[in-house]
Amino acid sequence: EDISKIGEAIGDKFSILIQKIACFLIGFIVAYCIGWELALIITGIIPLIIVGGFFMGKFVGSMTTKELAAYAQASTISQEVIDGIRVVTAFEGQDRETERYDEALEAAEKQGVKKGVIQGLFMGYIWLVVFIAFAASFYIGANILNYDAGKLVTVFFCILIGSMNLSQAAPNLEAVSIGRTAARPIYDIIARKSKIDPSSKKGEILHDVHGEIEFHNVTFSYPTRPDIIIMKNCSFKMKAGEISALCGPSGMGKSTIVQLILR
Repeated sequence: EDISKIGEAIGDKFSILIQKIACFLIGFIVAYCIGWELALIITGIIPLIIVGGFFMGKFVGSMTTKELAAYAQASTISQEVIDGIRVVTAFEGQDRETERYDEALEAAEKQGVKKGVIQGLFMGYIWLVVFIAFAASFYIGANILNYDAGKLVTVFFCILIGSMNLSQAAPNLEAVSIGRTAARPIYDIIARKSKIDPSSKKGEILHDVHGEIEFHNVTFSYPTRPDIIIMKNCSFKMKAGEISALCGPSGMGKSTIVQLILR
């Protein structure tokens, strides 16, 4: 899920965001060159749009982080149940696992609803400011500055296109913000240091190795379940140059033996 959010943020959404910002800047440059008085008056209203977009991105990004965490929890539950479906079915735990999954999805749903409400309120606020700017430009340009029709319309449409592109950049800015938020746990995983140092010289170094593998009275249990003994006094010998096989029913410890051999 996090990888898909990053891919969406660095894809066409990012290029569209650059396009919207460029249209906004160029539109205002043309407006100032033709009628700087009217453009200057309207510019005083534009920061209200920028502030609204900034806070919308901040709130939506925070809620998206919580939403992704809830979806990750639900995904973990479903993966655990699917991997152990035989155990779940044997103990008739389908209803309990379904309730756990539903609870995780309810948390994600609540965050999604909150995000939608916040985004809707801020988008309404941004468009309110835009239309107020339009009304002010017509009144001031025609009655106070005495602009002719061509000059007034040119400045008006330059501000119109620039403002609309700025407001339309908000969803793309949201996607980029979500991508940045989703990238944090990905980079944390990449930067995480393994508890096993493969280059460490500590420990016993075997100088006379013949390629034989031998288990001699090996007893093992996982750290998370110390009371459950996976194998007890397990002994066998695999000779070099021969093909050996571990055979037996599921759960007897075949994979555990291989993992022990491979550290």
